[in-house]
Amino acid sequence: MPTYTGKKDGRGWNGRTIQIIDLEPLMEKLLFKRLEEVEAATEADENDLRPELEASLARWERWKK
Repeated sequence: MPTYTGKKDGRGWNGRTIQIIDLEPLMEKLLFKRLEEVEAATEADENDLRPELEASLARWERWKK
């Protein structure tokens, strides 16, 4: 079973390991919550995080397969 292990840097996960099957629903919930906070822009914004989020989601989808 694939797992994710956080870095042992004293922050966040601090070396904890979680199975991907348990992590995936939490990440989806977080992602959709963040996407709800994004407002549609009428002009280009150099600080727009959506392209980065979309690229991360695409990598995640490829990795899952």
